[in-house]
This record gives sequence, C-alpha cells and structure tokens, in this order.
Amino acid sequence: MNSCNFNELTNNASKYLEERLFRSKKNIKSYKRTWTKLKFFLEANNILSYNRIVGDQYILEMYNNARYCDLSNSAKQSLRHIDALSEFQETGKIFQRIPEKILFDGEIGQLMAAFVAFKISSRVKETTLYNYKYQLSKFNTFLKNIEISSAKQIDQLIVMEYISSIDSRFPSSIHDALKTLKGFLNYLFANKEIERNISLSLPRENYKKSPKVPSTYSEEEIDTMINSIDLEPIIGKRNRAILLVVSRLGLRTSDIVNLKFENFNWDNSTITIKQFKTGKILELPILPAIGDSIINYLKYGRPKSKEPFIFLSTQSPYKKLEPSSLRRIVHNSLQRAGIKIKDRKSGPHALRHSLAQHLLAKGTVLPVISEILGHVNSESTRLYLRVDLKTLRQCALEVPPITTTFYIQQGGYFYA
Repeated sequence: MNSCNFNELTNNASKYLEERLFRSKKNIKSYKRTWTKLKFFLEANNILSYNRIVGDQYILEMYNNARYCDLSNSAKQSLRHIDALSEFQETGKIFQRIPEKILFDGEIGQLMAAFVAFKISSRVKETTLYNYKYQLSKFNTFLKNIEISSAKQIDQLIVMEYISSIDSRFPSSIHDALKTLKGFLNYLFANKEIERNISLSLPRENYKKSPKVPSTYSEEEIDTMINSIDLEPIIGKRNRAILLVVSRLGLRTSDIVNLKFENFNWDNSTITIKQFKTGKILELPILPAIGDSIINYLKYGRPKSKEPFIFLSTQSPYKKLEPSSLRRIVHNSLQRAGIKIKDRKSGPHALRHSLAQHLLAKGTVLPVISEILGHVNSESTRLYLRVDLKTLRQCALEVPPITTTFYIQQGGYFYA
C-alpha cells in the first residue's frame, strides 16, 4: 500500500467512524492526528504497505515496550487509534469498545433503569445483572447517536442496525446483546411503552456456549489452604470459618454473605437458609469443624455490632461482607498457602466445584450431590461429571487390535 492508498485507508476509516459509529468531529480529528504521525513513520522508513505488524513496529518505536498502565492518557489514546486502524484494514470495520461509564440518561435510559430494577427483583446473579447494564448502556449510547429519544421510535431495523455494528468475530457478544434487547423490548411491550412486541421479530441465533470444565482443587490443597490461616488476628478467625463453610458445605457466595444468626439451629446442629438464587429452602449439617470455627469467631473475632449477619467486615462501620470480599478472601488464601492457581479459577465457586468433585470421587450419587449444592434439578449437577476422571475412565472403551494386513495394504505406502 503506497502513501496514496494509506490516505485512502484512513479516509475510509474516518468515514466509518462518522457514518457507522456516529463519532463527533472532534473525536475523529484526534484519530486523524495519530494516523498522520503514523504516515510520517511509514514515509521515514520507506514502508510501502500498512498492516498490523507495521502498526506494532510504530508502537514499539514510540513507546519502547513501556507497560500500558505507565503510559499517559494521550499515549493510551494513540494506541487505541492505531489498533482501530489495524482492525479496519483487516476487517473493514471498527468495533465498539466497552463504555467508560454505564449511563441510563434520557427517557429511554430511565426505562432501562426500570428494567434493571425489575431484574434485580427476579434475583438474577450479580454478573448477569452487570451484563444487562452493560448491554443496555451500549444500546442507549447508539440510540442517542442516531437521535432516537423515545421508546416508541425504536423499530426492528434500528435494533438490527445496532446488532450489525457488534464485532462478528465474537458470536457470544451478539448473543448477549440479542438476549438482553429481547428481554428489554418484551418488558417495554408488557408495560405498554411500545405498541408492538418487537422482540418477536428479532432473529434467533444458534449460539451455544460450550460449558467449561469446572476449576477444582484437591482435598489436600484445600486442607493446606485452611491450615495455613493464621488464627491470631481477628481476620484470620473470620476467614477460616468462611473457608470451611465454602469448602465443606458448598454454599454459594450470595448465601454465605447473607448468613444470619437465625439460620443456625445449634440444638439440632443444622443450618437452614432460603437460597438467594433459587428461593429454595436448604438445610445442611453444622459439621464439628465448622461449628467450632464459627463459635471461635463469634467469641473472639466478630466486632460488636447489632447487624444480624454472621460475617462482618473488620473495619468500622462493621457491615456484612460484599460478594467481592468473599472472592478476594478465597483467592488470597490460596495464594498465601502456596497453591498454584494458574489456569484455574480461584474464587468461592471453585471450592464449590471441588466439593462436588470430592463427593463424586467417593461414589456419592448425583441426586444427593444436587441436594447438598441446592440445585433446583439434578441436570445442573451433571456438569460435574466432566471432572470425575475416575468414573470417566470406567466408561472408556477398549480399542480393538488392528491386523498387520492393515499396515501393509497398498504396499504400506501411507503408513510408512
């Protein structure tokens, strides 16, 4: 690509920013400034064609392998501009990035906020809730850019125009956007904010997410983690009790942070909760190690507080733990115990997976494991069969022997 063609590339990329992504003139001007500097680099080095490799060479010369977090804001912006040009040169598109803030402003934004509040009342997971907010915020930004300010102006063509702007290399992104928008549009129709249920006219996509093999830790690794907790500081007493509840009972994060005194029946040695995710009542035994650890925390570690929750923060004001705090406790405890977590998840759910694996290895049947983990049906529990290597080996079929004549057919040419 000669200099003229490079000009053509940047001009077409600028048009895409303006006509498809609805960027402001000021924003496009900042892209052009970066691309002009890149053009001088091409000319100075007598480079005749542009591709991502050339872009990377320019970045290397400009920033000399500096860490991204150490760069100035303007340098980070230049990197995004170079990446966008490389993306356009490869695909003919520039894909939208994650917005810096999730905003629900304007009439449509208020309806989106109401939809999110409705989903909160439906007890969706924290990660799912964030995905709703993220997808709707992007769609709201898109609508503002094309001057759509009322829900009644939204039609099938507008929705499909937005879907077509999503990076087609990532079908999961298209799936998430369609799923969220269908739910939102159905909500608008049910609440008479729009006259026609547009969600019914949106296409179905055949995206199927293949379930990943759950991250698990051996019983020895979990014992090492628990035994490495220092019980002298107050935080150690709390963390040990939490880790025992997670690893021995397999409770979900949402249920652990919401554990209250009223959930414990010490006379019968049972914990009874209404699960946050499913709404199903679950009763589990207070195992001796768990009971001893919780009593030790309540007597000598828990701050004085009128809060009804068992596990509290260690700093004033003493409030119940957030789910993010629980994830940090498990992750840090694994690391401090010297357990290798590379390529494995390191949060509470990994310990929940591990409990299922240990029960399977001991021959516990799926319905019992399903009951312990609080699954609504045992189909959810079947995921853990993927980590039951002992049983999977029993399912392996013997490979029949192959006769010698197979290898010498046609003179053995293909098998040499």
